[in-house]
Amino acid sequence: MQYQQYSMAETIRHRDSVFNDGQSLWCYNLQNLFKQKNSRTFFVKTQNKSKTKNLTLGESHIQYSKQKYISLVNSFLKILFKQNEMIGFVLEKNDQTIEIYGDTQEWIDSFKNLTIQLDFTSFYKIAKKIGQGIAAQVYQATNKTNKLNFAAKIFEKKRILLEETEIIAINKELHYLRLLQHPNIIRLYEVFENKQHIIFITDLHQGGELHHSFSRYGLEENQVAEVIKPIITAISFMHSKGIFHRDLKPQNILLKEIDAFDTITLIDLGLAEKFTKEGKYIYNRCGTPGYVAPEVLQDKKYDLKVDVYSIGIIAYLALTGKEPFASSNYDELVQKNYDGRISLINLNASENCKDFLKRTLSKDSKLRLSSDEALEHPFITFGKGNHIFSPYKGATTQRMSMTSLRCSTDASSENSSIPKTFRGKIQQYMNSFQTPKFEINQEVKKEKDENLKKRKEFCIRKSHLLKIKQINNNPNFE
Repeated sequence: MQYQQYSMAETIRHRDSVFNDGQSLWCYNLQNLFKQKNSRTFFVKTQNKSKTKNLTLGESHIQYSKQKYISLVNSFLKILFKQNEMIGFVLEKNDQTIEIYGDTQEWIDSFKNLTIQLDFTSFYKIAKKIGQGIAAQVYQATNKTNKLNFAAKIFEKKRILLEETEIIAINKELHYLRLLQHPNIIRLYEVFENKQHIIFITDLHQGGELHHSFSRYGLEENQVAEVIKPIITAISFMHSKGIFHRDLKPQNILLKEIDAFDTITLIDLGLAEKFTKEGKYIYNRCGTPGYVAPEVLQDKKYDLKVDVYSIGIIAYLALTGKEPFASSNYDELVQKNYDGRISLINLNASENCKDFLKRTLSKDSKLRLSSDEALEHPFITFGKGNHIFSPYKGATTQRMSMTSLRCSTDASSENSSIPKTFRGKIQQYMNSFQTPKFEINQEVKKEKDENLKKRKEFCIRKSHLLKIKQINNNPNFE
């Protein structure tokens, strides 16, 4: 049989891969761990021998014989073509190789996210840059075969190879992307590696970051619950596997469609970790100031509930349009976050909403809700009388947060209309109110007077705090 020769001379060998785990391509006696998906007959070539053989596909292995298995995780995958038709694939790991020919498309689609491929440019074309992070850049990439668009997260290897912790971190991120298959968590399709780059191919979410949907408008309570529920659902799934995200913030939550909160997806698992009682991780103090739980900044041992605190911050932002610790000064922001004081006394919200915020934003993690408890809270489960809806909130004010200012150039931020998802709901509630115009004006005037009073009181408190700060030495956070 003629086939495309398998050569990696122009790219890298497996022993030079960032994902080289030192394991063999072959492993043995996995009968008790092997979960069978399906079996097929293929033409197989290995060790200069060729034969027709029945193989069985599992979750992370291919059963070759009764006691012998092929390891898929982090093996190099080469897809073979003849005259633009797929005819098979090759797997290699630590200089051990097997070639498999036949109808392999379905098998490859099911396991290619477990393997490492080498020829990114043969399958994808970069369209445009859509994001920038500390460790990687994100581009929109088009699959040359099916013409579908994906997100390509591209890491520079020269940066990763400088420190062993970076290699460990990217391996962990890849492991969690493969493990956490959930509708509200970013999906990994393929992994590529060459001498210069590592590339993760994931879903493309064209609805933008979550905060674009409420950067100009604080949401009504029922809308906040709609936003928060899929986030908690995804986090509860992660926690069920003993993993926390540790960097929950609106920028790490994407929507597949603009303002479609039912398409919410968590991204960036770069700081995700398996919880340990010892509390020792690659990075202990991590996350984004303004969203991180106080115990993380205080260098205390922490548990899975740090994610719940971040969810509480996002809920507060969605409801009020303000970040509770917002400051133009970074040190002040960190200090506020460290202290963790958030007042809910003057919050115009239902008792269920206040209780949800109080119990997710508790400084004491022992009193804080778990993700499962948060998912069952009345504010999230939603029911008649659970939420307050104010017909004047979105219509009379435009509340800008620090986050919205940072992304004011985004097209969705320039749209002055109310999000499409909720136009009908808002109109329905508006029609139900028959308040005379003069009563509305009185309410607006009263609200302005109260806000002016609160601003004066805040200025007085701020003056006192500045004097106290001059006397006391604040902790230094890097």
